[in-house]
Amino acid sequence: MATNVIAETDTIMVVCPTGRYKGEGDPVINGEPNCENECHCKALPCLFTNGTCKDGCAIGWRGITCNERDCGVENGGCHHQCTEDKREEWCSCDEGFDISPNDSRECIDINECEGERGVDYDEDCHICVNTIGSYTCGCDDGYELDSATNQTCIALNEANKSNANEVANMVILKLGTRVKHLEEELKSTKKELKEEQYSRRTSIRITDLPENNDENVSDLVNDLFKTMNRNPVINRVHRVGPKDQNKNRSRQCQFTTYPDKYQVMLREKAIRGSHPSVLISEDLTRTRSRIAYLAREKKRQKMCGPRTAGCV
Repeated sequence: MATNVIAETDTIMVVCPTGRYKGEGDPVINGEPNCENECHCKALPCLFTNGTCKDGCAIGWRGITCNERDCGVENGGCHHQCTEDKREEWCSCDEGFDISPNDSRECIDINECEGERGVDYDEDCHICVNTIGSYTCGCDDGYELDSATNQTCIALNEANKSNANEVANMVILKLGTRVKHLEEELKSTKKELKEEQYSRRTSIRITDLPENNDENVSDLVNDLFKTMNRNPVINRVHRVGPKDQNKNRSRQCQFTTYPDKYQVMLREKAIRGSHPSVLISEDLTRTRSRIAYLAREKKRQKMCGPRTAGCV
């Protein structure tokens, strides 16, 4: 195809042959179209107006004269990887592939098995079997494919060790996941217990206060506090647990304010004379109550010793 220069007032149109374009310099040099470079216009033949492709740039190119790499659209036309800062060979391939000799943007599989054993594929690969982008192996009698790589043959006893290691790693992974889950669960439980205990900060537990069928629990507790010279404001009070004929149920008493509770706790020993068996204590959650009991037992054993008679 012949090249043409068409002058239209201030516009110079250049038509370059298929595969050529004006990439750098003036669109017309010495009265001839500048068609010395590869064509990167969208359509062929390349038609330029003042050095610019009239129909835009081909995939992989951008700029006024379509001579800048562009990997942002359809990966620059590359099959695998596109690199914008490379003028030549901007397309590259993943491992196991190589650029096609027929198309610099296309990637084709490398057949490692056509190469040299120990160089292109593993020395311990008995029978090389090519796969897309890689290879695997067939193994002689007494050997087995290593499941860790799928590219080497190992003796059966070594294969058993490899499988054992694989199982061990899987168990460790599962245990790690389970431990992490338990740690998160423990953290959540601690938070819940802390919040529950905080909700009891204005409450006390009264143990072994005599119980009658027709008693008024509030009056009974208020009478107890009067023996302590205290008159706190009670929010609510109730018995704890099911009725048992063999023992008195404890009472849970919640005060309106923490100072009321604090004043009662300061005077709890004042009831020893009139109510020697009654105990006033913090209203602990079940978990904290168990911990407190174990701590008291530990202290008792430490003070008494295992062979001390009559130690209570």
